[in-house]
Amino acid sequence: LDNHVARLSQDHQHASVIAEKIIAFPKAFKLVNRFPETNIVIFDWISDSVSADKFYQYCLEHRLRFSRLTATRFRAITHLNITSDNITEILSIIDQALAALD
Repeated sequence: LDNHVARLSQDHQHASVIAEKIIAFPKAFKLVNRFPETNIVIFDWISDSVSADKFYQYCLEHRLRFSRLTATRFRAITHLNITSDNITEILSIIDQALAALD
């Protein structure tokens, strides 16, 4: 941790970008830790039309892995190996999942 203190602010910014994406889709997601102050984003899948399993499977098939905390609760963690380009790709995969599963 001591070696990457400067990098933490970027990780927190990346988490905020993911949180903003989650907030943009209130029929599919509920952000649990609204406006995360860390590099962790926790959200619930609340869609009535598509199961959390299908969302999770779609993400896995497109190389996006969230930690699954419960059947419908997920966690995203940004860290040193997650770049701004990766964040752009994550946002795109979320968009694609929502479009494909709708």
